[in-house]
Amino acid sequence: MTPIEQLQAFIQQHHGCGSTLLESVHICEERGGRVIWEGDVHVFSLQGHQRARRCYAWQHTGTADNPHFVAILAVGHIDSARAAVRAAMVDESRRQGE
Repeated sequence: MTPIEQLQAFIQQHHGCGSTLLESVHICEERGGRVIWEGDVHVFSLQGHQRARRCYAWQHTGTADNPHFVAILAVGHIDSARAAVRAAMVDESRRQGE
């Protein structure tokens, strides 16, 4: 299974809908002149989701044998790949603080 197919399977499993890759966007988030996150975010069109028409997804850490994925729906203030990355970073920070 290709990395894109793995992301599509993750989207199907977690959001209950099919997806089609639209584009990939390279994002580099910096704070204080230091890179805090860099990677490719894949933008998918969703089929059959009740609230969202798009999803932003990427592999987050993990290994080839045990990848971890993130899939953020384009709802509310999540209107770009960069906004999805920022939302995921905030969520991760909150979970680490618990």
